[in-house]
Amino acid sequence: MMTQRVQRLILLLLLAYAIAPAAHAGSTIHHALNVTLDPATSTIVAHDTITLPAALANQPYFDFLLHKGLEPQSTTHTITPIATPSNSIQHHYRVRLTADNRPITLNYSGIIHHPISAQGEQHARGFKETPGLIDPAGVFLAGSTLWYPVAPDQLVNFTLTITTPAGWTAISQGKRNHDKSNTLQHTVTWQEAHPQDDIFIIANRYHEYSQPAGATQAMVFLREADSALAQRYLDTTAQYLAMYNKLIGPYPYQKFAMVENFWDTGYGMPSFTLLGPRIIRFPFILHSSFPHEILHNWWGNGVFVDYAQGNWAEGLTTYLADHLIAEQQGRGISYRRNTLQRYSDFVSEGRDFPLSQFRSRHSSATEAVGYGKTLMLFHMLRQQLGEQDFTRSLAQLYRQQKFKITSFSDVEAVFSHTSGTDLAPFFEQWVTRSGAPRLQLTAATLPRSKEGIFQLNATLTQRQPGTPFQLAIPLMVFLEGQREPHTETVLMNSSQVDISLAFKRRPLRIEVDPMFDLFRRLDDKEIPAALSQGFGAEQVLMLLPSKADKALLNEYRNMANAWARSQPGHWQVKLDSDFDALPSDRAVWVLGWNNRFSGVIQGALKIEGVVFNSDQIIIKEQAVPLANHSAVLTARHPQNSAATLVWLATHRAEAVTALARKLPHYRKYSYLVFEGDNGRNIAKGQWRVLNSPMSLNFEYHDKPERGGFKLTPAPALIQRQPAT
Repeated sequence: MMTQRVQRLILLLLLAYAIAPAAHAGSTIHHALNVTLDPATSTIVAHDTITLPAALANQPYFDFLLHKGLEPQSTTHTITPIATPSNSIQHHYRVRLTADNRPITLNYSGIIHHPISAQGEQHARGFKETPGLIDPAGVFLAGSTLWYPVAPDQLVNFTLTITTPAGWTAISQGKRNHDKSNTLQHTVTWQEAHPQDDIFIIANRYHEYSQPAGATQAMVFLREADSALAQRYLDTTAQYLAMYNKLIGPYPYQKFAMVENFWDTGYGMPSFTLLGPRIIRFPFILHSSFPHEILHNWWGNGVFVDYAQGNWAEGLTTYLADHLIAEQQGRGISYRRNTLQRYSDFVSEGRDFPLSQFRSRHSSATEAVGYGKTLMLFHMLRQQLGEQDFTRSLAQLYRQQKFKITSFSDVEAVFSHTSGTDLAPFFEQWVTRSGAPRLQLTAATLPRSKEGIFQLNATLTQRQPGTPFQLAIPLMVFLEGQREPHTETVLMNSSQVDISLAFKRRPLRIEVDPMFDLFRRLDDKEIPAALSQGFGAEQVLMLLPSKADKALLNEYRNMANAWARSQPGHWQVKLDSDFDALPSDRAVWVLGWNNRFSGVIQGALKIEGVVFNSDQIIIKEQAVPLANHSAVLTARHPQNSAATLVWLATHRAEAVTALARKLPHYRKYSYLVFEGDNGRNIAKGQWRVLNSPMSLNFEYHDKPERGGFKLTPAPALIQRQPAT
């Protein structure tokens, strides 16, 4: 979501320039902007009339930030430049206010052109970014560009008239009031009366499509005409608007537009989303990333985030979009397990932090905490309150906080008041404390029968350092002759709790949190070996095959060195000939079919039923010829189950480049098979989980029948609405 990056920038600017937030920071500044854009020369010419609310107009001066080189002039007020670092893209200005409180008029112009490039230590989606640019390929202007006078910590509304060359279309948030073209230019006016935390301009040569979606206008802007693609997005927009209107409350804007960008992005702006040209053509996006961006118009772009106290909106949006869609498809349990697995794989103690410190995603670790932990916070809240109070609280949060800057404390207050439950301790624990509980089922004894009653005794322990968490732990007991399990909730506020349960039927199996309803750090034995452990470990070793031909060895080395530079943790790249034995104290990537340690992984994979022949491997009964295929197989180190081995092998040097680009996007999988030099994925999956310390079978001498047990997932929070 783009807005979070803008807010993070503004917070940094506040620190850099010590601009004191004005009193009544929630009041709204009005901009009446008239802008002309020339993509051929990357220039902007702007006139802005700024009307300050009374709380600001009564101050002696007004501070704002503007992009370097735009040099604002005023016919109504005196403007003074404030010292700004020479290497910064923004300049700080101060306007001395007049006694008559008249609007401030500004004229400014200049060049805005920042090349698109990768940002951050490890960009989680592989996207590139720019603070802003005006270019023949397209226009992208946001608060991060500082193309308009930005007053930190202030909300705005606006009327925005944009003039572009003929054939171009400019898009912003809000309602389109005026749209006119001639042979030389195109002029459009967008208006947004509701408070906003940013103003965007996106411009390109677009083909426009639209249709009503209830009270909202669904729109699509494509760089090339494609009515079939546009119709799919228009119909899907209507479908998800209807679902979220029913679940949360009326959509806050008059339009929702899917806008194609000129480079790959996944941004959610107020009343539109900006998606890259490849992304919009992936069929799965319609029911994954796309509804996520629609929902951001409720959370993040409808109810704004107080970033200084923690970004709650990304996790809530992920919970009510990505997780909810998985629930609707019967995959909620696996989605939560994968969420917990990402946290366990990528968030070591040194990378952890409380949710109150989450601003935006810039690595797999920050994503696992900021998105994953927050998602699980809302899931646990739903379990504690029940469906009715949870959905009532969601609706009340939206109704009460719409177009207001909202903190975790505000979320807690609304949920507490609406549900009649004191949730302060719950939010205190999960928002302000870092870390996660580590649970283990211990000392479970074989149930003994006395007068027809079977007594089950077991102990649960928390194994993480520090103060024990206060937990409500789901427990299931499978009983002889009964398909559905018996369920219990065990309350735990100490490092150990003893469990004692009595049944009329023989207990055959006990499972702790089998549906992954609790935020916790998973035990290694609960998680199948997966690529995420190879990418996320603190210490990583990549072993190149010393006997590979020169071309293939060079490609392996290029890939290994690129990952070593871009991934977290400490990575080493060595030849297999540098080691006499395979290290067991770190994650190890074994590259090449002829790597000297390939036999170790072959042995470790026997438990998964993988069969190796001279010219093929067989995975899950699928035969894979080695000649035209590349394989990635993960296993636990035979001497240390906490260390993951990843075997990446191909005979095709040309395929390594594609694998290097694609594998970071397949992290949850245990095995993968790719075909040809372009790396078309033809097989993927996860290994079974064996010997979990969170479950236990009770063995009886007569070996009772254990088949037919049923683990029924909870119904989805709401069913997807039919397309209209």
